[in-house]
Amino acid sequence: MKALLLAAAAFAAGAPAASAATQTVRLEDLAARVVVMPEARSDVKVEIRPGASDIAAPRLFWEGGQAVVRGTLDDSDLKNCRKSGKDFDTGNIVLHGRRNVAVKDLPVVILHTPQDVVINADGAVVGEVGAARSVSLSHERCGAWKFADVSGRLGLDIEGVADIYATRAGAAIVKLEGMGDVHLVSVGAFTADLEGMADITVDRVNGPVDVSLEGMGDVRIKSGAATTFKATLEGMGDVQFDGVAASLDASADGMGTIRVAQVTGAKRISQSGFAKVKIAR
Repeated sequence: MKALLLAAAAFAAGAPAASAATQTVRLEDLAARVVVMPEARSDVKVEIRPGASDIAAPRLFWEGGQAVVRGTLDDSDLKNCRKSGKDFDTGNIVLHGRRNVAVKDLPVVILHTPQDVVINADGAVVGEVGAARSVSLSHERCGAWKFADVSGRLGLDIEGVADIYATRAGAAIVKLEGMGDVHLVSVGAFTADLEGMADITVDRVNGPVDVSLEGMGDVRIKSGAATTFKATLEGMGDVQFDGVAASLDASADGMGTIRVAQVTGAKRISQSGFAKVKIAR
């Protein structure tokens, strides 16, 4: 990611730019690569460059105190769109009724933002966010996002089809109503609300954990210490914690299993039907 952000900085040196005192960016009706560069500033500066594909470069507007980057795609273009390919920087954006568009050929939007990043995206977006104090992202439609370290809160609200990768966050709040995979390397407090069809993997936690699985998929936390561990299973899938929980509040009413490797304190367990709660020790 560091190499890409440095490349974006060099790329932006000759790009036309506009800025205004706002902290919120809206991305609408577009297919684009987006590079977010959090900085010590109170305004947002936006730079846009066309890509090598036939996708028109989006335009910048200032509306209601927000920076709005708006493309020319409509619902028919973005219907059932998706990103193909497992690698973040490669693959294609697949638009309805159009040929595949290589990610490398998409228009590029570079956002210089305050350290508290707020982005609302509606389109086909492949985005990268540099190290920030906090991030709030809502994303509809399709794409992928990659995040460098977030010292505070990382808030994600995903309603489309998107894959997410983040290195570290002081706290992570993830709401998924669409489809995709989420991989978080290390977080403090962790809250997940899975209502769509997705898998969430967290390598390590250190703080309270609250997981609600109402859709279909798996939530796995590979290691760490949970000061409290709360899990609610009402959908279809598994919630698994391979670390140590100081206390457990587990309710399993759907189809699947809540598994916890170790609980050192109080346990509150409710299970019914095809759902189970299992504690290794």
